[in-house]
Amino acid sequence: FRRCDIVAAWLLRELGATEAELLDLYAHGDIEERAMLLRALNFLELGPVTAKLLGEVQRTNVVLHLEAALCDSDLLPRAVATGAIDAEAKDRLLLKFAFLDLPLQRALGAEALASVRLSEMLRDLATEREAAGRSVWRDTWRLLGRAPCAGALARLIGGLEHGDDGVRLAAAEGLLALPERGAGIAGFANERLPREPRPAIAALLQRLANPS
Repeated sequence: FRRCDIVAAWLLRELGATEAELLDLYAHGDIEERAMLLRALNFLELGPVTAKLLGEVQRTNVVLHLEAALCDSDLLPRAVATGAIDAEAKDRLLLKFAFLDLPLQRALGAEALASVRLSEMLRDLATEREAAGRSVWRDTWRLLGRAPCAGALARLIGGLEHGDDGVRLAAAEGLLALPERGAGIAGFANERLPREPRPAIAALLQRLANPS
């Protein structure tokens, strides 16, 4: 948060800006003014204006605005918990994270929002990007493990052999997050373990290979 973001939030609270005024500010603001308003959502009452402005964020490709609304705060899980946005809106916002390749950890608490429907969307996006020769969002593997869909296990196991260290790490974390892990996963982890050069990933593989 920048000084201008904090000042904007303070002004909006002090003035008691109405929903119509907030939406008008967004409609007529420039890129930076919109970013300040979106960060101010963290300090304003959650409700219809939250849903409308997050809907605007979901439709934009301006990285600054997605960061302003959802990064480095817990606005997304709070909006879900209070019913300000529904499950479909939440899934589409997280899918936008994947499109723009933003780290999931910047949306505080977002890992707990995994769903089978989101995993299906991420699986299909990953397939499309691979077919086009493009990289896949690393956090795809983490969310697939938390809410596995059809094809998730194969992608997670395949991720253990990926050339990108970050993908292997995410795949190992995803496998550890699986609600249920069969004995076959331990075999794959054991097979990979002697060839894994990164200590942090090897430690996760060790846990997969020797489940308690």
